Amino acid sequence: MGGREHVGGTARRGVGRVLALILVLFLLGAVWATSTRAGATRSHTTRAARIRRGPTTVPRSVPPIIPTATPIAPSSAAPPRPAARPRGAKPAGPSTFWTIAAPDGSQFTVEKYDAAGTGPQPTVVMLPGTAGWTVGDERHAAILAQQGFTAVTLCWFRDQHDAKGVIACPDAPAYVGVSWSTLSNLSALIAGIKHLPGVDPARVAVAGFSRGGGEALLHATLGGPEPVVSVSGLIAPETFVTLPSETSVGTFAEGIRAPTFIAYGVDDKFVNPFANSIAIAEAIRVAGRAPEPTVRSYRGGHSIDLIGDPVRGTAIDAARVLADEVAFLRSNLTVARTVTAPPTGGYYTLYGDGRVLARDGAPWFGNPSWPGLDIARDLAVMPDGNGYVVLDEFGGLHGFGSARDLPLASAPEFGADVARAVAITPSGNGLVVLDAWGGLHPAGDAPLLRATTYWPG
Repeated sequence: MGGREHVGGTARRGVGRVLALILVLFLLGAVWATSTRAGATRSHTTRAARIRRGPTTVPRSVPPIIPTATPIAPSSAAPPRPAARPRGAKPAGPSTFWTIAAPDGSQFTVEKYDAAGTGPQPTVVMLPGTAGWTVGDERHAAILAQQGFTAVTLCWFRDQHDAKGVIACPDAPAYVGVSWSTLSNLSALIAGIKHLPGVDPARVAVAGFSRGGGEALLHATLGGPEPVVSVSGLIAPETFVTLPSETSVGTFAEGIRAPTFIAYGVDDKFVNPFANSIAIAEAIRVAGRAPEPTVRSYRGGHSIDLIGDPVRGTAIDAARVLADEVAFLRSNLTVARTVTAPPTGGYYTLYGDGRVLARDGAPWFGNPSWPGLDIARDLAVMPDGNGYVVLDEFGGLHGFGSARDLPLASAPEFGADVARAVAITPSGNGLVVLDAWGGLHPAGDAPLLRATTYWPG
């Protein structure tokens, strides 16, 4: 009898403990829900005041990148092959040499300087000017590698003379200048470089000096996404000593979709900056199909980017040119964060600096702008396909098109990189933000959801 009473008492006490535990969990859940709802209704202005790293919530008008021309596909799929050091080369640091087959049967020789770090790195393809591939180009590539870019310097045409400092490349394509006929070879070259070890194929820029700058911009008229750096670029060959095969790049400026950095020397007596650099920048601006060109003028003449050249020395403003070039590359070779498809077709790519690139007919409505930063986290498209919202790392919401009518001011307020994803309700009148701990933050007609998993901290 006593044993039965002891068992019953134990059972009753056990039930009491369970009920007490349920009550505690219920109260904790209520507190969590209240704090979540409060966090979801804080002022967006207060959140913006906490952003001290420089981003702005004011959108910058950047037209969509929607290729209208199909890039010329290389006719050879042969992978790059390691190569011996060519005659005249004097590497300015650790580097490797490679050959890449061109569609016309010729061979490109390239030299790769790897950025520090593991994994694929943002990469700059460097096209020299009329003087050909030189040891000065090797120095420039080594400096860019020190700045965090894998730099590929090369010979894109057969050397024309055996001058001091010129690197031999007798197997390269024939020299025809800035010409439409070179683009098949150049497209194969860039495709081959994207297959080199350590190169991130999604983060490649094309830089060029003089005729190399004109060639880089001419390649951009195919509508590709690679950012372009043109230094003292020969854009209008008729203003210089023109070859019969050369092409006026400005004629095709409407095809450019990529960001461009255009630099020139105010005292350039070889390539007139007004008829070349300034003219192509204006043509890109008037076409309205690419981001606003970045145009910079510098003291000096034609070779404004010479820095530590063993033959010609250092240009007076070379340090400024390099700093501006690096800033442009860092801003435009950012990490892609997400890809989203609207119901109307095409797709959007969101980059860490806030850029939204519209592809294959997707309508573009604008984007936030945080040059040089990596704080954009997600993009959600409105159900009607007429807008989208961009989420930043702090939980800020930036609406464009019909998404401006969303309850954006109800964004959660995080003081660090916590926001991860955003989803819009089917009605288009609400949204939910997911944080890094598994928390859900609803606004508008989105229901107050209880996350099944939550990992604070």
